[in-house]
Amino acid sequence: MQLELRQDDEAGFGRVRGRLLDGFGGWLKAQPGLDEAAADDATVDAGIALEWKFAYGDGHLGRWTTSDVAEFLLSWCPRKLSVSQADSVTIPGSIAAFTDYLAAERLLAPGSASPARLRAAATGAASEFVAAMGDPANFGMAKSIFSGALADGADPSDPAQLEQWVTRFNSLSDEERKAVLPDNAFSTGGAADRSAQSSMALPPVPLPPPEAVQASEAAAPVLRMFADLAGFDPGDRDSFAQVLFQRLVTTGPAGMLGTLALAGDDEEQARLATELGRSPAPPAESVLEAIGAHHPVRPVAKAARKALFLRCSRAAARHR
Repeated sequence: MQLELRQDDEAGFGRVRGRLLDGFGGWLKAQPGLDEAAADDATVDAGIALEWKFAYGDGHLGRWTTSDVAEFLLSWCPRKLSVSQADSVTIPGSIAAFTDYLAAERLLAPGSASPARLRAAATGAASEFVAAMGDPANFGMAKSIFSGALADGADPSDPAQLEQWVTRFNSLSDEERKAVLPDNAFSTGGAADRSAQSSMALPPVPLPPPEAVQASEAAAPVLRMFADLAGFDPGDRDSFAQVLFQRLVTTGPAGMLGTLALAGDDEEQARLATELGRSPAPPAESVLEAIGAHHPVRPVAKAARKALFLRCSRAAARHR
């Protein structure tokens, strides 16, 4: 299996990721004393690590060093991964198990640390990792907004509530804003951030007159088309996947989750997420990934992550 991928090879990554996770899931379920639910959770966690390795790391899914483990657990996850502390506690153990699997199947590539060192790096970072996942000082912009809205009792999946929260946030003083979005939420970690001032004054932006807004809308009818998509029937699984994807692209996760709410209560949304895992519509994968990462209700997010894993596993099996 070719585990070193170009970072523009999305299709290749999808195939290899699916095969690795399928193998990992089967390997876990063969271990004595591990129930199926725990194995499924571990494969979801490993899938997140593979996404990071492909998109942010060196693109080699079989080469893991202790530095990789530390960067994923203590830097990227606390900054980017919108998962609560309660839902994150399994991740270090899952990474340890995944590197054990790679070693057992002789997939751990040259240049990797030893399995024992990788396991020690993952499990040894567990306490620091969980603490970091709950420390707002580590959060990036998107995670800070998401967490801040939740902490204030707003539902980020409800566009109206999110807009009200943002309006309240904009009315706060600079010091009050920093309590919600610390300075590092605006940084990328690069050299420019280290040399730039922690904040900068921006000139006011004049709002266009209403007639200019109307003229702009008339010149871009596609915006109206996207808005009309929200009226599609949630019971039509495949077309609704297209609707959710369009909302994700045009309004972000919050807007997409607001449209998902048309499906019904949390139980219905979890059921729909499971069904989307079987949908042939190509956008379903992106939609499930966003639901799994951003839905504030744990059972719905978990159903989406599981559906995404099973979908990727089936796709990998078809390409064998």
